[in-house]
Amino acid sequence: MAVRVKKINQAQTITTSKADKPSEVVSRKISSILIVDDYLPNLTLSRLQLERGGHRISTVDTGIKAVACCEKQRFDLILMDINMAGMDGYQTTQMIKTNEWTRDVPIIAMTASADDHTRQKCRRFGMADLITKPIGKSQILKMADKWLRQPARRHCSSQACYSETSIDSSNRDEAVMNPQRALDEFIGDGELLAAVFRQFVTDMDDRLEYVFEAMENNAFDTVRAQAHAIKGAAANLTAMSLARAAGNLEKHGAEKNRSQCRQAFECLKKECRRLQSYFHKGRWRIEHSDC
Repeated sequence: MAVRVKKINQAQTITTSKADKPSEVVSRKISSILIVDDYLPNLTLSRLQLERGGHRISTVDTGIKAVACCEKQRFDLILMDINMAGMDGYQTTQMIKTNEWTRDVPIIAMTASADDHTRQKCRRFGMADLITKPIGKSQILKMADKWLRQPARRHCSSQACYSETSIDSSNRDEAVMNPQRALDEFIGDGELLAAVFRQFVTDMDDRLEYVFEAMENNAFDTVRAQAHAIKGAAANLTAMSLARAAGNLEKHGAEKNRSQCRQAFECLKKECRRLQSYFHKGRWRIEHSDC
């Protein structure tokens, strides 16, 4: 039985924008950066963070669009989500690297997982570096500066070159999210935080149904990929209990363990309901913010 694919709201078009008047701009050359990610909340946050750093940003939501965009426009740096549906980040990087005009553009992998296998695969496909989700504003700007300052350094063969953050497993009884830290990661933009949070909880029921159908039909690659996307988006919102629950489902999906997936899915669903309730009660709103 085939898994029914339910459409989930995502970015649909190539979006190019000039940098806003940033409050945190340091003295640096304005560069053209392409962000490739099929999950709109992550795409939006990365775009905002880099725009506030003074860069000129273009965004696409599929690997195919990324390849087409690179054929039309020259970029100084590319940030590539590696777990996209259809043509993934590895395949997209491989195609971009075959083009003589774009093969020297450094490509930074973005992922919520950074185990040794992932790191080695990123290097094998020619990615210059790796940054792990949730991606903080200082982290993404430092990564961009690192590679934009080193035009001759296009590939890193040393594991030490790869940056990493992790989802802290401590404090299991923490609040649903940390609103102040989330607002800080969204560069103090309360309206954007509210919009991204609203979209995340609105899409949640459809995404859970999609994961459940995939699990029931033993489509474990889909289970793993969807859990991975939820993990990264939840971490960006500082919903760390949900991020850990999604990470657990991602792990069992990769192991193709149906019984463990079922248990992990129930935990994930419980955390999703907690976050939905938290959102609708407005407990996350910061006093005097734009939210």
